[in-house]
Formats: sequence, structure tokens, C-alpha cells
Amino acid sequence: MAKVLAYAAPTRENVIKFLAKGKGIANPAAIITAATMMLRHINEHAAANRIDAALEKVLWHGDCLTRDLGGTATTKQFAAAIITEIER
Repeated sequence: MAKVLAYAAPTRENVIKFLAKGKGIANPAAIITAATMMLRHINEHAAANRIDAALEKVLWHGDCLTRDLGGTATTKQFAAAIITEIER
């Protein structure tokens, strides 16, 4: 049986650039999506689906968006909104 390796690298440099300065304005959606892709790769489809659904709800609801999406939420607030949706 052959080994299969997977590696997902979202736009890490941009996120580090913003977070390192403590601005909290980075949109973590790309990293979250990469995480769900990795979960699917290891057959954790249920977990990936829950995270994707939560991300979609936060984006569509629109009251907790980061600046690049026209909102005023910080990175932590956006992530917290996704976590809240996952826990529902």
C-alpha cells in the first residue's frame, strides 16, 4: 500500500503579516477552509462539514465580517462567531 501525503498552505504570509503587528484584521476564512480540506483528507467529513456550515452561516448572516468583507469584526471576533455556530 502506497503512502499518501497531503499538505495545505493557505495564504500564511499575509495572515502572519497582519497578526504579527497585532492589528487583528486578517480574515481567517482561508485557513479555516484549508483545515476543513485536511479534515476531509483524513476522512473526518462530519467535522469538516460542521465547520464549513458554520463558516457559511457567519458569512451569509453578515453581522460579523472582517474589514476585507465590508465589516468591522476583528480576526478573533470572526473566529468566535464561527465557533459559536459550530457549538449550536
